[in-house]
Amino acid sequence: MVRTYRYRIKDSTAAPKLNELARSCNFVWNFCNESQEHALRWNQRWPTYQDWCKLTTGSSKELGLHSQTVQAVCEQYETRRKQFKKRKLRWRGKRSPGWIPFQDFRLELCNPNYLI
Repeated sequence: MVRTYRYRIKDSTAAPKLNELARSCNFVWNFCNESQEHALRWNQRWPTYQDWCKLTTGSSKELGLHSQTVQAVCEQYETRRKQFKKRKLRWRGKRSPGWIPFQDFRLELCNPNYLI
């Protein structure tokens, strides 16, 4: 049995960090979409989940994400591509934050200056 928790974080200090994480996840999604488009253009075989994991190795440090989060985005891209039976999916822009797979997410919700 798998439990899924959904949280809505309403905090003025959390919004910029969440937007930054969402943009990083969108960057990984768009990279998977671009590599799929490159394979179609040059008549190569379609990349799989393992291929995207190899291609995105080491990018988690630059993006500020956990490596499992990058892998979860790649896995989600492949499942959506298979689900909709499309050659490539829609691009995710800056204005569409989408979702953030919380694998290892820590966010300071309180200001340490207020602690006594």
